Amino acid sequence: MSQRLRVEELSKTFHGRRSWRTMRTPSVHAVNDVSLTIEPGQTLALVGESGCGKSTLVRTIAGIYQATAGRIFVDDTDISDRRALRRHRRAVQLVPQNPLSSLNRSRTIWHALTQPLRVHHIGADQAEQDRRAGALLERVGLSADYLPRLPVGMSVGELQRVVVARALAIEPSILLLDEPTSSVDLTTKARIINLLLDVQRSFDLTCMIITHEIDIARHLSHQMAVMYLGRIVESGPTEEVFNRPRHPYTQMLVASATATEPLAGRRAGDTPLGEVPSIGSHTDGCAFSPRCVHAAEVCLTAPTLRVAGPDHQAACHRIEQIGIAAP
Repeated sequence: MSQRLRVEELSKTFHGRRSWRTMRTPSVHAVNDVSLTIEPGQTLALVGESGCGKSTLVRTIAGIYQATAGRIFVDDTDISDRRALRRHRRAVQLVPQNPLSSLNRSRTIWHALTQPLRVHHIGADQAEQDRRAGALLERVGLSADYLPRLPVGMSVGELQRVVVARALAIEPSILLLDEPTSSVDLTTKARIINLLLDVQRSFDLTCMIITHEIDIARHLSHQMAVMYLGRIVESGPTEEVFNRPRHPYTQMLVASATATEPLAGRRAGDTPLGEVPSIGSHTDGCAFSPRCVHAAEVCLTAPTLRVAGPDHQAACHRIEQIGIAAP
């Protein structure tokens, strides 16, 4: 099957101001050699703790950040440079993490939904654009009565629906969602999950969802990739990764999501040590080894992704020794 989105060895490095004391320019390697693919109509969830580089990756794919290295393909067309991205801007749309900050607070919801239509010359006239804006709101579970309203005073759940509608306005083929269920209560979260599932099916979208909630990823995605300090440490079919996590970091995430149902094979003392370090920190060898209770001498060298099952990979030297059997 063809690949709707393909990322090859993508890296993003941020450079700070040069220090007059050391005469060096500090650098933060936020994304390191990330490769992933998503097939048409499929959803990939990128999971990991806050600060691991997930949002930087999705913003680089969306073109908000210029990649330091690597390439991005949409339907086999390279959109890595900004000129190519402009020609395919309609194909890739981002739903940001904070919906209120992404909307102009002094402009109405009508303006937020019709502006992309005007920019991309969608709709024969103003009346057609107005009709489309109202239909988009209804498609995400809001009435056209919201069109004259301002973002201020609306709930987070309502605003999340508005930014999803805005992203759908120009009929993209790929939707990137950055923490779509963060900062909402359980009831609103359930509604957003149902909305995203319905929208993905109805519009035949290919989706990439960024989340730190592995249980949300399980509900929404077909494939899962686990990120730690800018690198993919495990990837594969969602149920395979969830039920048979092979990297110690993934095991920690799954255990936290299933705290009342411990994983089979989990031993006392398997809890990782300490907190996630800064993404700017540097560790020789495996980046997770300072927190891993299974770390050994071999972990002083950096691991690469290895086969851990059917279409399942994990970047761990000790897969055979610490692999968890299926529950």
